Amino acid sequence: MYTGTYLNPNNISFKEKINSRIYVDKTDLIKFCNERVCTANKFVCSTRPRRFGKSMAIDMLAAYYSKGCDSKELFDDLNVSKYNTEKKLELKLNKKFTEYMNSFDVIRIDMQDVMASVANNTSIDAVEWIQQEVIIELKEVYEDCVKEGYELNSVLKNIFKIKKKQFIILIDEWDALFRLDKDNVTLQKKYITFLRSLFKGSNAEEFVAFAYITGILPIKKYGTESDLNNFEEFTMVSPANMVDYIGFTEDEVKELCEEYDMSFDEMQKWYDGYTLKNKHVYSPNSVCNAIENRRYKDYWVSTETYESLKLYISLNFEGLKDDIITMLACGKAKADVGLFTNDLVSFGSKDEVLACLVHLGYLAYDAKTEEVFIPNKEIRTVFERAIKTSKEFSPVMKIL
Repeated sequence: MYTGTYLNPNNISFKEKINSRIYVDKTDLIKFCNERVCTANKFVCSTRPRRFGKSMAIDMLAAYYSKGCDSKELFDDLNVSKYNTEKKLELKLNKKFTEYMNSFDVIRIDMQDVMASVANNTSIDAVEWIQQEVIIELKEVYEDCVKEGYELNSVLKNIFKIKKKQFIILIDEWDALFRLDKDNVTLQKKYITFLRSLFKGSNAEEFVAFAYITGILPIKKYGTESDLNNFEEFTMVSPANMVDYIGFTEDEVKELCEEYDMSFDEMQKWYDGYTLKNKHVYSPNSVCNAIENRRYKDYWVSTETYESLKLYISLNFEGLKDDIITMLACGKAKADVGLFTNDLVSFGSKDEVLACLVHLGYLAYDAKTEEVFIPNKEIRTVFERAIKTSKEFSPVMKIL
């Protein structure tokens, strides 16, 4: 049994999460994914803010599908192993659950790690690095199928042609390149072309049994079309039936508050506000930190996106400053979130900035009224901190 860094990863990371003091069972996501494996709907992109459980989902799916480990005991007592076999759909899913467990060649890529690996390397870029490292590991397993000088999609095509093996491809932080190298348009287009070669085009879909990519930003659009428009996208604007797997639900937070003797009212005040399809969603990181520290406060981790918040809210688009002031005063602002081009530099209007802040988690979106607002006390604290040093907002800070 081959276990690599990229090909057929082990289950250690997921095992550690299960063994943590606070663990909320999200394994029903596996049922959601199994319904899509080897179907026309096998391409899934789930995006959400930082600290909303993206990597947790990738670790879980890798532990479940990967041939590089034996995870039966890990999942035995979790939700995904519990089926009502009197129902036809549940019976069918139960069969798939057993059939698919640790039975696929899995390629798992963390784009944030890739970007860190090439950060000080001038001889190779992120796209070349991914292909080089994955092909090295594929050669360990399928030496007779891997030809020198081939790119990754050609290698996978050849493995499928000779061995009839399909792959499950998991990409964490898929958009890290757009966030960390935001001005490098040439590399961004090269990256999108690479992803297209894996997931779309001539015979590319044959070697993929299932693809699940996750990040903060929705798939980047070039022109009026996306090069990866075969992906079903689930976002903070349009979560569809992925909503139960985005963050913690209200019921899950209530159970945690009861178990750890914490005030749900305070938890709600500090971390509630993201309402997706009429369900309340909480940031797992903030809730867990509040429980661990026995203290309600701002646990929003400073990142490159936090630094950018200062820039976004100071952009000179007509009406943007007024909308920010309205929301700081607990109001809402109209926003056409469909105008967002899914990157952090191509802003042309107030609506694009507001939509970006929704995807980053700094604003919540009410799909019924098409309005945005600051979701809770934690995020309000982040906004106040961001504008403290802004001369433009100094009168507002005095009022606050």
